[in-house]
Amino acid sequence: MITDALDRITPHVWQLRFPVGHVYLVALPDGGFAAVDTGLPGSAPAILDALAALGGRPEALRQIVLTHCHMDHMGSAADLVAATGARVLAGALDAPYISGTLPEPPGRPPPGRTGPARAHPGRHRRRRGPTAAPHRGRPSPP
Repeated sequence: MITDALDRITPHVWQLRFPVGHVYLVALPDGGFAAVDTGLPGSAPAILDALAALGGRPEALRQIVLTHCHMDHMGSAADLVAATGARVLAGALDAPYISGTLPEPPGRPPPGRTGPARAHPGRHRRRRGPTAAPHRGRPSPP
């Protein structure tokens, strides 16, 4: 059940737990919601179910804030944009990867894992602030 994986962090922030990557839903002052990260590809239905459990319809998701371009953070952004019309916000250095202009950057695998990792080699560099980034060829809403 989705509510088992949904934890209230503060009066306006909930964490949706996944085996890899977590999603945070933030209640906005206008009654809508923002999602911080989107989990792996295929996570959109669970995110929309969590939003519904909080009383939100799909169109209540107004913003998707991506912390960086790892697949476990941005994997379901395109599906959520398609389902909700939400605007995607991301750091300027990550925007080309998130939008699909550049392929996901290679990186070292996480500890205990072999094979190619989905890491941004400069992920800990200071970013120049958020920017609206179209996701996978879809233009951002105005």
